[in-house]
Amino acid sequence: MSWAASIITILLLISITSSVLLGVGTYLSPRKEGWHNFFIFLLICVFVWCVGTLLELASTTFEIKLFWLKIQYFGISFTPVAFFLFAVHFSRVSRNIFTPRLRLLIFVFPLITCLLAFSNEFHNLIWESAIIQQKTGLSPLLLTRGAWFWAHGAYSY
Repeated sequence: MSWAASIITILLLISITSSVLLGVGTYLSPRKEGWHNFFIFLLICVFVWCVGTLLELASTTFEIKLFWLKIQYFGISFTPVAFFLFAVHFSRVSRNIFTPRLRLLIFVFPLITCLLAFSNEFHNLIWESAIIQQKTGLSPLLLTRGAWFWAHGAYSY
């Protein structure tokens, strides 16, 4: 394994470990505030994204890499919404602005993104093509992005 692959693996393991420790610590905290649940949700999204990335990089076959790429999309698509909700509740501006209906409405786009990722073979809206790149020692997937990928990027950022 190359030094770059080792660094990427170590950083992903640090991210996974810290998201678990922060999530458990927040959950076990005796002082519960409105933002705690959104922070835990954010950490779960980051955990899924990082674990999916690590397992994609560690996989050896194309089919297994695609499977882990699709699992990553749960974290990829919901992390921006989770971060937004956490920030809004942590700053305490949510009481006047965000009704429960509006909170549910912002989950529609990420949910569609997850469904499109799992059915990408039928429409190629998330990625148009994928090949294994044999450059860094980790052999990540090299993707040609589809139209929905760019729409999701615009929504997320």
